[in-house]
Amino acid sequence: MKKYILFLFLGLCSNIFFAQDTILLTTGKKILDIEVMEITDDYILYQKWKKDKIKERIIERSEVYSIHNKDGSNMVLYKKDSLEGFMPNADEIKSYVEGQVQSRRFYKNKSVTYGGVFVGVGTSLLGFKVGHFYTIIAPAAYSAIVAAREPNLDRFEDITATQQKNNYFMEGYRDYARMKKVKNAVLSSHISFLATLGVMPFF
Repeated sequence: MKKYILFLFLGLCSNIFFAQDTILLTTGKKILDIEVMEITDDYILYQKWKKDKIKERIIERSEVYSIHNKDGSNMVLYKKDSLEGFMPNADEIKSYVEGQVQSRRFYKNKSVTYGGVFVGVGTSLLGFKVGHFYTIIAPAAYSAIVAAREPNLDRFEDITATQQKNNYFMEGYRDYARMKKVKNAVLSSHISFLATLGVMPFF
């Protein structure tokens, strides 16, 4: 019985000490394990725990969609600015952010990564014969080709029929998928090119 009470007490304490605020950006990215200290019309001041140290950070309010408070409440900060011309309203930007969040979590395109490795290694090896001056542009060219192609979302089961009909959700999902696809292409092609360039002289 005493052990049960002790575990219950520790569990309550952990919720008190570790329940923190979360900032959701309009890009779908979340800033976790923070405490919001101040909210102004222009910026948000928050503290973040990192390696047993507390660091203060400032982020522009225009970059933030909402703040999920440690008490469970949710504060939507995004507001439509009529002076900016066409701007989505709060519900539309919410759908866009939800699309980005879901794409960040589920979207994967391994073929782009595998292709980048193939291009990077292949052109780096070819460079030892014809000169790397001619092959060094291959990773950048591969990345540009990947960037020019829209991500194929037809086969992703995490997107429901209702979400497919929501243009703002799909735009958010597609934008993050495109960014993730290009990032994978750049990293895989350039890193494999340079790694092969550095390793091959030892063989």
